[in-house]
Amino acid sequence: MEVQAWREQFQRLGVESLAHGLVVIRRRNDAQRTFTIRREAGKNFERVQWEWLTAWQTAAMGGQMPGLVLDSPLHKGSGAELKVTHRLVGDVWEPEGFSLRTEKPLDFECQAQPWMAHLISLCNGVSTGRQSYEILKANGSIPADAPLEEFAEAVASLVSAGFVEVEGFRPTREAG
Repeated sequence: MEVQAWREQFQRLGVESLAHGLVVIRRRNDAQRTFTIRREAGKNFERVQWEWLTAWQTAAMGGQMPGLVLDSPLHKGSGAELKVTHRLVGDVWEPEGFSLRTEKPLDFECQAQPWMAHLISLCNGVSTGRQSYEILKANGSIPADAPLEEFAEAVASLVSAGFVEVEGFRPTREAG
């Protein structure tokens, strides 16, 4: 009955849509860096997705991130899309922009670098981030002098967006 009363109130006020969010404040007993996460809930959103993201960010900000990303097997996220924008330059179509999008576990879209698509292709659940880094350097997807630490940071951001998954920090899948 309470839901119906709210619907009627919103209708009287002319409310067309509602935005809602989740704020989590965690007490900590150490000098861990703080973090803020802004994401939209994906399809079939459940609390476990936020718990996964919070657990990942806590570990990443707690100094474990480089080792987790570089020394753990990496998996592809589910449902990722790569969009490439081309521009006609003379008589040739040249790639101009890249974006990654996913709806699971969270709804997220971001600008991307071409090497990120190659990285996601390498995420087979066996190869580690460090092995993928070496492959990407060897095939020229990233510069030979690309700093390993910067690569790890970039991969960590792909993890928090749901494009790449780290063994031990994989989002819970819905049944079926």
